[in-house]
Amino acid sequence: MSFLACSQRILHDRVKVFFIIVLMVIPLMDIGQILLDFYQAEKTIQPDPRYLAFSALSTTGTNHILHKLMFWFLPIYLLIIAGEDCIEDWDTGCRHILIGRMGKKQYVWGRMRNSFTFCFLLILCSLMLNYGLLQMIFHQGTDIWIVEGLYPPEENRMYTIGYEHPVPVNLAVILMASVFSGLIGAIGSGFAMCLHDRKLVYAITFMLWFVFIIADGGLMSILHPFTNLTMDRFTYGFLMLASGYLAVAAVLLIAEVKSDEIS
Repeated sequence: MSFLACSQRILHDRVKVFFIIVLMVIPLMDIGQILLDFYQAEKTIQPDPRYLAFSALSTTGTNHILHKLMFWFLPIYLLIIAGEDCIEDWDTGCRHILIGRMGKKQYVWGRMRNSFTFCFLLILCSLMLNYGLLQMIFHQGTDIWIVEGLYPPEENRMYTIGYEHPVPVNLAVILMASVFSGLIGAIGSGFAMCLHDRKLVYAITFMLWFVFIIADGGLMSILHPFTNLTMDRFTYGFLMLASGYLAVAAVLLIAEVKSDEIS
C-alpha cells in the first residue's frame, strides 16, 4: 500500500483525524500558556523566542502538564492514528486480500514504513508549527527563559551547546522527537500485525515507550534542548534508545514476514 493511500485511509476516519488534531493543538496550547505566564509575571521584556520550544519546557506553574499529556501517551495516539488499520485489516479479512495482491513482505514492510513516515511527519509538523509561531509572536524578545545548568559549563557541554546555539539545537531536538515518534509508530504497527489483540498491542507498545520516558536520563532528558546530561550520557542514551527501537522494529518485521514459514 502506498503512503498516499495509507494517508487517505487515515484522513477519512473521524476518530483518527480527531487525534491528529489533538497532537497539533497541544503544542499550540503551550504557546497560550507561555503568553499567560508572561502577562501574569508582569514582565516588560518579551522572552527570547530562540530559547522557546515545546520540548524546552518554557512554561511555569502547570508542571508541564501539556508536555506530559502529549509525550507520555504518544504511543496511544499514534496507535489509534496509524496502527489501528493493521488490526482492522485482520478483523475484516482485508489483510489476506492485500497480502494475496502484493505479497506478505511488501504488505508488512509497507505498513511499518507508512506508519513511521506518517507519525514522523505528524510530530514534525506539530513541533515545527509551535516553534515557528513562537518566533513570530515573540520576535522582539530578548529575555532568556531557561534555568541555569546544574553543573559548570566545562562539565555540562550539552547545556552549553544548547545555550550558545539555541535554534539549531531546538531544530535538532524536534527532528529527534519526530524520528523516535516514527519508530514507536512503526513498532506499534508491527505489534498490531503480529499479535492482533488490541489490549496486548496497546499495553506492550505503551510500556516500551513509557519506561524510557520516565527513566533517569531517558527520552525526556534526551529530547530537551537544554539538557543537564553530560555529553557521554547523552550520546550513550541516544544511541542505546535509537538502536533498541530499531532492533525491535526489525525483529517485528522479520518475525511477521517469516511467521507463515515458521508455522
